[in-house]
Amino acid sequence: MQRWAVWQRGSEPTTVVAAEVNPRSREFITAVELSPNWHPGWQPYVAIGMANIRDAGANTVVLTPTWTYSQQNPPLPQPRAGFDPLWADTLQSAVEARRLGMELIIFPILQEKSNQDIWQGVSDRDAAWWTNWFERYQTFAFHHARMAALTGARALVLGGPAVDPALSAPSGAGTQEELDLRWRQIIALVRTQYQGALYWALELPEEADTIPEFLSQVDGIYLLVSTPIRGAEDAQGSLAGGLGRLLDERAAPLRESPAKPIFLAVQYPARPESAQGCPQGDRDCLLFDTPNTHSGVIDLKAQVDVYNAVFVIANQRDWLNGVVSRGFYAPVALRDSSSSIHGKPAWDVGWYWFSRLTPAARP
Repeated sequence: MQRWAVWQRGSEPTTVVAAEVNPRSREFITAVELSPNWHPGWQPYVAIGMANIRDAGANTVVLTPTWTYSQQNPPLPQPRAGFDPLWADTLQSAVEARRLGMELIIFPILQEKSNQDIWQGVSDRDAAWWTNWFERYQTFAFHHARMAALTGARALVLGGPAVDPALSAPSGAGTQEELDLRWRQIIALVRTQYQGALYWALELPEEADTIPEFLSQVDGIYLLVSTPIRGAEDAQGSLAGGLGRLLDERAAPLRESPAKPIFLAVQYPARPESAQGCPQGDRDCLLFDTPNTHSGVIDLKAQVDVYNAVFVIANQRDWLNGVVSRGFYAPVALRDSSSSIHGKPAWDVGWYWFSRLTPAARP
């Protein structure tokens, strides 16, 4: 073997946009979220991956156990051996993270097979289909609430793009009030099993908008950001200025009604168009979350530029309670075009800021 398929030597030092650091309390989250594209071959490398996260100065690991839809009608999400981490797999990762002195967040995710689109024709679903879906999601949430309790997780995150269609009132699902009640019942059931913090994963909206009323029942917002910021720069051409303005405008309802802790969870690929963003609903963007060995122009500096902007904003805004790098590929370092920063220059940016934002919390 002459060389790795997804590795290239770095030729230039990483440029970090330094600023006067606004150090935070121990409660501030500096986290790395593991990619949900799990494979059984990951498990032997869990200890190495967790140690790398700890050495970067992160104080928290976000685990993303998945269930996969085995059928669409009726919808049936469940763990599939070989495709989704089973209870013992997730427990191994959790134990290793805690052994190294890091906090733990559980963010379970529903995923589809490659040939599925569970929400296709959602407007035609009848009441029975929706009842079945909510019952299955309740089972999914209950299962992971028990896992969060067992592992002593700092927080459990529900929601995310995979459940967005169930937040509004599509035909057959009932009125908005009935949907709101369904979600409140699920949250209440989760709290019978898990007494820690409960967050809701929500994409940064395209424009300032109202938020679902049931979110008054959760303890914080896990704000998913892969928003286009190229073209939104401020008058000085600063990506940080543009991203800050977008957050200030679009996250305003989340900050005000009702006020909740907000955690900035970002995902941007190492591609020339990185700053153009990657809306989670766009299926083409799924490639950004998996190791890319055969396609895509790699631009490591573009990813560095975005991460510099992200950390400058996280440092400046006291209303942000944490920053998370998403899509981390734990087994090995990569120099591909995916969103994983493991082994890339953007990892150096994370190391610089993680160790300074929460110096008292370093392992």
